[in-house]
Amino acid sequence: MEGMAKNPQQLSAKLKHLFGDTPRQELADLFGVHRAAIQQYIRDEKPNTPGPGVLFAIAKHYGIALDWLLDDDLPVEEPRTSIQMFSEFDLIRELARHYRSEVLRILESIEAAEKGDVRTVAEAALSIPVDAPLPSDIDAGMSEAPHCRELIALVREKYSLENVAYNCHDEMPGSSRPAESLFIDIVEASAAKLIERNPKLLWLKWSRDIRAGYQMFPARRDHYEKLRGVYLQRVQSGETPDPLDAPIVVDAQVFAPGSAQAKAFTESAIARRDRKRKGKDADANP
Repeated sequence: MEGMAKNPQQLSAKLKHLFGDTPRQELADLFGVHRAAIQQYIRDEKPNTPGPGVLFAIAKHYGIALDWLLDDDLPVEEPRTSIQMFSEFDLIRELARHYRSEVLRILESIEAAEKGDVRTVAEAALSIPVDAPLPSDIDAGMSEAPHCRELIALVREKYSLENVAYNCHDEMPGSSRPAESLFIDIVEASAAKLIERNPKLLWLKWSRDIRAGYQMFPARRDHYEKLRGVYLQRVQSGETPDPLDAPIVVDAQVFAPGSAQAKAFTESAIARRDRKRKGKDADANP
């Protein structure tokens, strides 16, 4: 299926063109999804891909062909009304291609992080106030690897296409790799091992988390700036963090030392840490 959609932004632009000014709730009712899902299909950054049933419903409602929706080479402004449509299997296989591309992106991020200069990138990012844009070279160096588990959870929620990707392996992105190495469970295991081998990747996670937090809650700028200062000191010290202890240490420094809030948070975090460690010990000694 040459020319088929490999760019989620292109599909998103076509959906935005079709939806126009139609109220989002009306669209959600038409296609049997939540209102938030409609917004996720047409957002500018990392839009979600509708499932097969939703794409069929959209094509049927607007009287357009699925090949126009899924072919990146067909212009947004010229919807095709041809009655020729792909079979359901072709559509599922194309969605499997999107799924495989995302799995590859996560895996390649893990592999790139193994070779990157984590400390330099994290220190540079943490030296910039949260409300200031990151220079392009630093932003490019902010590997997604520390967030791979969250990304994997999103991929699992978004697709249930592993068998199709496996059966059509030769036609999929990453066909030069063994098909078994691209199962999402295998990639997740690689992500876990990555953090175990290089816990300093948490520096990158901290840097991304505080910037994401500030973007969600700009009124709490002072709080995130204080967090940034604490994280920066820890990076500059060359300290290797314990993934289970880091939240306790950082937040205990941010809250007023000795305050009831700091004490309550620390006790709760220690309890969570101990439960995690107990679980790890049980896994290691069945």
